[in-house]
Amino acid sequence: MVFGFGKQKPHHYREMVRVAWENRDELPFAWRILRDGVCDGCALGTSGLSDWTIDGTHLCMVRLELMRLNTAPALDPRQLTDVASLASRTSQELRALGRLPEPMVRSRTNASSTPPVSTSARSTPTRNARSPPVVRWNQ
Repeated sequence: MVFGFGKQKPHHYREMVRVAWENRDELPFAWRILRDGVCDGCALGTSGLSDWTIDGTHLCMVRLELMRLNTAPALDPRQLTDVASLASRTSQELRALGRLPEPMVRSRTNASSTPPVSTSARSTPTRNARSPPVVRWNQ
């Protein structure tokens, strides 16, 4: 039957077109993820468009649905300054804002601003009074 009418999931082709449309701003990157990446949604051992379990092409809808998480543009960090407005949004609206452009730390003392973590802070392990000392075996 055409498009699988009468089957459990008859609209795969329409869903594939929808996913391609959502990722139209990053199509070359999305294609590279499909061609060379792994599936974020299953454990079949995928490598590109094939897997080590089933012969043929591996292009499941879970993989396509998760594609936008990988190709999302960076959000403007100024959108994070008003935490109260973020709390009222749905998870879908929050994902639509985009991905974090760099690691960030929200200070409890100054919750109105969320500065990015500096490069030196990212490379230095953080420790507090409870954390054990960092053991370096190659010294």
